[in-house]
Amino acid sequence: MFGARPSLDPTKLENHLFCGKSWVHYGCIGFIGDVMNNTLIVIITLASYLAMLMLIARWFENRQGPSRPWSQNLVYMLGLAVYCTSWTLLGSIGLAASAGWAFLPIYVGPILVFLLAKPFLRRYLELASDNNVTSLADFLASRFGRSRTISLLVTLAVTFVSVPYLALQVKAIDDTTALMAGSADLGQWISLPVLFVMALFATSFIGRDGAVSARSKGLLITVAVESGLKLLAALIVGVGIVYFMNDGAVWQAPQWEVMTRATPPLVDLAIIAILAAAAALCLPRQFHMMVLEHPGGKSLPIARWMFPMYLLLINLFVLPVAIIGNQQFGGSISPDMYLLAIPASQGYEFLALLALLGGFSAATAMVLVTSFALSTMITNEILIPAVLRFGKVSNISKFDARKVVLFRRLAVVMILIAAYGAYQGLAQDRALAQIGLVSFAGIAHFAPALVLGIIWRDASSNGVILGLLAGLGSWVLLVMLPELGFVDTSGGIIATLREEVFLITPGYGTLAQASLFSLTLNVLVTIGASFLMAASHEEHLQATRFLNPLRESQRNLERLVDDGRVLVRVGDLRQLLEPYLGEEHTAREFAELAKRGGYNIDDDGQVPIKLIRDCEFLLSGILGRASARLVMAMSLERRRLDVDNILALLDDASEAIQYSRAVLEAAIENLVQGVGVFDEELKLICRNERFHDLLLLPPHLTKMGTNLEDILRHIARRGEFGPGDVDDIVNQRLDAYRRMEDDVYIRERPDGTVLEILTRPIPGLGVVASYHDITEKVRAERTLKLTNAILEKKVLERTQELQATNAALRAAQREAERANRSKTRFFAAASHDLLQPLNAARLFVSSLADRERGDEDKELMQRAEASLAAVDDLLNTLLDITRLDAGVMPINLREVALDEVLEPLAAEFRALAERKKLKLTYVPTSLMVRTDPKLLRRVVANFLANAVRYTEDGRILLGCRQQQGRVVLQVGDTGIGIAPNRVSEVFMEFKRLESAEKLAHGQGLGLAIVQRIANSLNHELKLASIPGRGTMMSILLPMVEKTIAPAPAMDLGRMSGPGRSLKNLPLIFIDDEPDIRKALSGLLERWGVKVQVCATPQEVLSLFRNGKGTPLLVADFFLSDPMDGLQLIAACRAEMPALKALLITAHRDDDVMQRAQDLHVTVIHKPVRPAALRAALSHVA
Repeated sequence: MFGARPSLDPTKLENHLFCGKSWVHYGCIGFIGDVMNNTLIVIITLASYLAMLMLIARWFENRQGPSRPWSQNLVYMLGLAVYCTSWTLLGSIGLAASAGWAFLPIYVGPILVFLLAKPFLRRYLELASDNNVTSLADFLASRFGRSRTISLLVTLAVTFVSVPYLALQVKAIDDTTALMAGSADLGQWISLPVLFVMALFATSFIGRDGAVSARSKGLLITVAVESGLKLLAALIVGVGIVYFMNDGAVWQAPQWEVMTRATPPLVDLAIIAILAAAAALCLPRQFHMMVLEHPGGKSLPIARWMFPMYLLLINLFVLPVAIIGNQQFGGSISPDMYLLAIPASQGYEFLALLALLGGFSAATAMVLVTSFALSTMITNEILIPAVLRFGKVSNISKFDARKVVLFRRLAVVMILIAAYGAYQGLAQDRALAQIGLVSFAGIAHFAPALVLGIIWRDASSNGVILGLLAGLGSWVLLVMLPELGFVDTSGGIIATLREEVFLITPGYGTLAQASLFSLTLNVLVTIGASFLMAASHEEHLQATRFLNPLRESQRNLERLVDDGRVLVRVGDLRQLLEPYLGEEHTAREFAELAKRGGYNIDDDGQVPIKLIRDCEFLLSGILGRASARLVMAMSLERRRLDVDNILALLDDASEAIQYSRAVLEAAIENLVQGVGVFDEELKLICRNERFHDLLLLPPHLTKMGTNLEDILRHIARRGEFGPGDVDDIVNQRLDAYRRMEDDVYIRERPDGTVLEILTRPIPGLGVVASYHDITEKVRAERTLKLTNAILEKKVLERTQELQATNAALRAAQREAERANRSKTRFFAAASHDLLQPLNAARLFVSSLADRERGDEDKELMQRAEASLAAVDDLLNTLLDITRLDAGVMPINLREVALDEVLEPLAAEFRALAERKKLKLTYVPTSLMVRTDPKLLRRVVANFLANAVRYTEDGRILLGCRQQQGRVVLQVGDTGIGIAPNRVSEVFMEFKRLESAEKLAHGQGLGLAIVQRIANSLNHELKLASIPGRGTMMSILLPMVEKTIAPAPAMDLGRMSGPGRSLKNLPLIFIDDEPDIRKALSGLLERWGVKVQVCATPQEVLSLFRNGKGTPLLVADFFLSDPMDGLQLIAACRAEMPALKALLITAHRDDDVMQRAQDLHVTVIHKPVRPAALRAALSHVA
């Protein structure tokens, strides 16, 4: 009921780390080593598995003939399952073991994308297919004006973000094989030969069939097989653990309740789901499998349901296995290893080996596809452009497909080396889930560019570049460096920056909050920069071509172009494509193009211009669009063919014409002005309907080709140009048009309508005229002039009145300020003068009480002490009520940790409750609120005092709970209760109910001041009570996020307890009141304190300056001297820096408490309770 929920914090993730390598090195696998301590078996198993995958890939690569639709759909869905890596099979269990359902959003995100975003996914795949892109970088670069900057930035950033994720897979391979073999040494080197085999395996798919393609049938089949194996492993091993090793006991409710309580708040889960959804679209392996390997047809509609089902099945036993692992191992090994360790520890060797193969297949599939996809991106977007531009390749024939194959294979090796280096440098002491979340947060930054590029035509390349730089930069600083251990999160600039980010970002988990902030920054910068730096005309045309391809109309246009053939032989294009596509593939494509285009292809014949475009399209599927454009240009340069212009014409001509025409027509028709365009002969060639409506022309004068002279003559005859000869008026207006100059003319018609006519020449075309009805504007201007004149007179009159009123208000304000200062002085004097004699009386009574007396005298002394205490409480209460009613009570609102207020109160009143044999229960809390801690303490103390006072037996409960953004602080008891019709009476001054009078005495002021405090703090009070059963008092406080609140000055006014012995403790005591000096010094001497009493600050300073000062000084605040107690303490410390001090004062103002806090001085409020004084001396001495 009380307290805050757990959050997804990196420190919680660290609870299920692999313990570095220590658990492998130092015996954490001993119980497993006895069962499967056979390194050779593990190595042979993994080697056989890799060999089997290679054989399957080779067989399918060489297999001829089309595949059946159902098998294509199944393979495509299993290819999408490359999303599930070793993190899914192993790391999800580790995350669930410490954070409950926190693993689920990682899969909810992709599930929601596939189930709810069908139109977007279909559009995504269609655009990629239409433009024949090869990677995410190629897709974004093609969308945003074929930007080389974007392709380079995306390639470098995707590679940088993917390396930690690859390191995660290397870590999983090392640790799982070491665990199963029972050999720590094996875990140190096994991943290196595995990566070597992976490099050979991945590079074998490049150039295998003589073509350098970004796609690979063998790779797709390999991933499908591995996806099937890891799903079987997850289900079979999960069933074995839950039903054969646990007998299904894991399904008991209490264990699931523990997991639910450990789950982070919903806002953190939602953030992780957003990151996962973005990663499902942008991960290199997901782009390759979902976009490049898409077979078409019904594959996507089927995969939209099958892929979410796969994700649900593979995670079916995550929580049960985590629960069983926690019960069995209790944290002795990493939870990431539960899937292997549980069956191995119980003798189920086959299930353990199957789990090993499942995790191994998940890791290797991810490594294969990611390295393959990244190699394509790096080669096409970095290496080939660099060689072509800076390698001095004068003849394109010298740059053939063998270099592309070499670059791709070299890129694979470099990527895997980087992954192994990252594993050695950062992954060994990090959990799978932690590394995965960091990579997901990074890869999600490409989603804004991708999504906005598809759904928003006005997104610009400048916006994307700036958004990526801002988002990825903040991700590096706030997420990657802290979460992967590169910087210390306990201090420094980055730690401070993260704390500021957490204050403004929703959520409770630092990783989730930082990721959301960086992603939001990316989106805002992308959108803002796109508005501020709009796309160029060329980029806009490219966006039109990319997003609205009119390919059939483009082909028809090309066939109708008379000069559609250029002086390039078909054989030249064939020779250009064969090194990349292979001889057979090139022949098949040329035959298909000839059949589709309806023309014969002869190697010695001239090339149809359409064939140039088709060849570039084929080449872009291998090299990417930018590199393909460069290769085509260099190959045809010697024939002086401006390929860029020709291809741009083919790309954009028909689309831009149709698009621009549609935009122009829509814009003109929707203008509020009438628009007419006249050619150089002043004949109407374009107009909108508003032109006809405003000029009130007959239909025959608004037809295309009508002379402007006829239109002007018709208007002049209606008298709209004023009196005069019609011919002269028409000639004047025609002369204005013929000058072809900008002109503005305002005409008022006889009916009162006013038209504004603007003419502007169009070079080489004619003139455009716009007609705007400004009648309302002119009327408003005329009305405004009249109104201004009236207002000026009224303003002058009102100004004089206001000046007089302001003078009176200033005088009243000065009077109110004087009254307020007088009130403040009165309350200060009252606090001091009323409490000063009372303080002396209590000290004298306490001094008398310490002397030996008879029982009757002791009883009298106790009653006197109780009476003085009651007078003390009554005076303080009355003063507080007066301050609150007068509005001069100091209020210090700040962020307060509730536990710091409630825990001392619970300890204080628990002793009082135990005296009445009552049980007081306090539920600790980590919540923070915004309030005045002193006034809140007063309220809660009153609640507890009433609960103890009016409860005869039973219990008292103190705690708090969250409710709609607020904290409800409650004190409940099993006392006498209050009748519903008498509830309002308990808040009245000096009003006590009859049932309360029987149990305890009081003044009836407690709840009255509580209500005033609540009103001053703007906190809501609630009271619920049932007579004979108890009462629940509540106060509602505004909740704030967790921050570190400054520690208040120490107030020991309520401390009690015997403390340590004060015998022979030397101190100096100063007070300007003789009675106080006599009473307090007598009390201190009876405690054995060696006290020197002074009456003035000068006496005290003289002692310290002459070397006779003591280590402890007790001073009153008011000293009847220009120097107060705190100033005296500061002056004495100048003589003795180690001086400790205690301040006694009747003041409770914040400025006094702040000064005491700055000087580290303990404060006791008057009237002084001897027990509190003794406790304070024990604490300070």
